[in-house]
Amino acid sequence: MNRYKPEFMGKVIPADNPNKLSEFCTTKYDAFTKIYDACKEKSEDIKDISVVETDQPDALAIKVAADSDVMDDIKESADNSVSVIGNVVSASSSDDTPEEPPESDDEA
Repeated sequence: MNRYKPEFMGKVIPADNPNKLSEFCTTKYDAFTKIYDACKEKSEDIKDISVVETDQPDALAIKVAADSDVMDDIKESADNSVSVIGNVVSASSSDDTPEEPPESDDEA
C-alpha cells in the first residue's frame, strides 16, 4: 500500500471539510480515479503533487513533481480520458475528453 503513497491522496481529497468532501465525491471522484489509475504505477518516482485550479466543476488537474521520463511513462499509460501536458495530469468526471490543463513546468 505504501508503494502508492497514500499520503498524496490527502493533498487532493479535502477530507477535513465535510462540505468540500461531499462536493469532491459527487463531482470529482471519477476524475480522481482516472488520474490515480494513470499515475499509480509510477508513484515511487513521483516526488510530490498539488492540485491545480480549473474552471470546470467536474474536472481535476494535478501538478506532478517528477522527472520528464516519469511524466512520459504516465502519458503513455494513461487512457484517452486523461490528459498529460508538461507536468499536469487532468481528467473530467463527465466525459472521456478532459479539458486541456494549464501547462506548468514548476515543481509541485
